[in-house]
Amino acid sequence: MSAAVRVRVASTGAWLATGAMITLFSALTSALVIRRGIGGDWAPLVLPAILWLNTALLAASSAAVEMRRWGAAALLGAAFLAGQAWAWQSLGLSLASGPAAAFFYVLTGVHGAHVAGGVAALAWNAWRATPGSAAAARIYWHTLGGLWMVVLCLLLWARS
Repeated sequence: MSAAVRVRVASTGAWLATGAMITLFSALTSALVIRRGIGGDWAPLVLPAILWLNTALLAASSAAVEMRRWGAAALLGAAFLAGQAWAWQSLGLSLASGPAAAFFYVLTGVHGAHVAGGVAALAWNAWRATPGSAAAARIYWHTLGGLWMVVLCLLLWARS
């Protein structure tokens, strides 16, 4: 199989995976909007300030991907995950604390699980990048960055 065909195959797989992720986050967004609207028990959250640093880390990681600095991108992605763990801990709530807290944990947790997979893909490319793996990782990682911006905006909206 030629390199061009491998890139197309890998890119197609990445686009299919991102389509599934977008569908999942669309469903979670719909659930949050509906749940927030129907319940009188929505207690707004004070979002941890670390979320802004985490956003900057994810943006820097995307920039590193564009420069093909796979190792740096993976480390920044891992730092994002560590920051998200800090955000969870600093929130001091649980899934049972109410619907707003539950949605915070579900949205950031599902996103974090996808980021963990992306960090693995970035680390793989740092070790042994191929044109196909690089194309797929780039598509996947930038989709995660875009999804994070949607999640963050949704959390900001839901806190009011």
